[in-house]
Amino acid sequence: MYTYNIMKQADEKIFYNICKRIEAGIKNVEKKQLLEDVDGTLIQLYDIGGKEVKVVNDIEVDAVYVDSEISLNKI
Repeated sequence: MYTYNIMKQADEKIFYNICKRIEAGIKNVEKKQLLEDVDGTLIQLYDIGGKEVKVVNDIEVDAVYVDSEISLNKI
């Protein structure tokens, strides 16, 4: 599992920018439904060849991060 800490505070603009970069930078990416937690946390899931990528704008933790089953270093 790869974890990428993007921002040390929740930021919707950064969250959506990361989502756009994943969608533009990875071939055969399948975007799943955008989830919103009761506290306002946003979670965007992607499927890439059976591997999961999760982009999170976490209000409780106050951070933007990505958890991924594949390396995203090239994007």
